[in-house]
Amino acid sequence: MSAKKLVRFDWAMKYILRNKSNFDVLEAFLSNLLKEEITVLDILESESNRDAWRAMERSEMTSQEAENRKFNRVDLKCKDSQGRQIIIEIQNQREADYLQRLLWGTSKAVVESIELGNRYSKVVKVISISILYHTMRVDEKENTDFIYYGMTELVGLHTKKPLVLHETVSKSDKVSVITSKDVFPEYYMIYAEKFQDVI
Repeated sequence: MSAKKLVRFDWAMKYILRNKSNFDVLEAFLSNLLKEEITVLDILESESNRDAWRAMERSEMTSQEAENRKFNRVDLKCKDSQGRQIIIEIQNQREADYLQRLLWGTSKAVVESIELGNRYSKVVKVISISILYHTMRVDEKENTDFIYYGMTELVGLHTKKPLVLHETVSKSDKVSVITSKDVFPEYYMIYAEKFQDVI
């Protein structure tokens, strides 16, 4: 039996999924992961992309190094089923202090989402999705899952109930409660190598 050849996600992001006609593949992936209908509006030019090309123009790195740096992070501008604008960051290159890098990346995406003078209500919800082709530690006995998820929710120290910011009423009179988890970033870390023989 011949060996299976699979397309790595980072290669697909570089060469296939940047084409708007292939956004439906990204939308299906994100909708399945986030459990709601996601529409990809655009792939954003990230700061790391611009830095890579500037460095190459100054002859500080080869075109191959710039190409690798350019695609180690991809930012997607999306819209969810509630009409909220969401920026989704996909990064797949190993870095030291990876969790701190994730925090820095989501914080930067939040800051870049709002222009000077705009109200804070214009800040977008950021979801960080990391496609990992490396382990977080040398000894991986503790990390046995293939998808990790985290978010920040403020809860009462005594009541254990979430802090309710406000409620919204839709056209169909459906009441939605808005809490801190609707504002603060969410994180997904996917260990691609742990999906052994599963496509």
